[in-house]
Amino acid sequence: MVDITSSVQKEVSRAEVKDGICVVYVPHTTAGVTVNEGADPDVCEDIEAKMNELVPSHRGYRHTEGMRIATSRLRLLGVPFHCS
Repeated sequence: MVDITSSVQKEVSRAEVKDGICVVYVPHTTAGVTVNEGADPDVCEDIEAKMNELVPSHRGYRHTEGMRIATSRLRLLGVPFHCS
């Protein structure tokens, strides 16, 4: 998990937006955006540990594309998938 808050704030400031909604879009099936208030850094570590437990990296998955487990982990987090 990567905290992108400061990067998003920087881009909004650079765009001189005073009012509105900021949409963060990740155009890839093995990446997603989730919200964590960041009050306790252990939350991210706990989420990653649980993901490793539920969807281990090396379990003999049949599909051979690069990030074999990423989509499964994102679905467990509830990251929506849309096709357009």
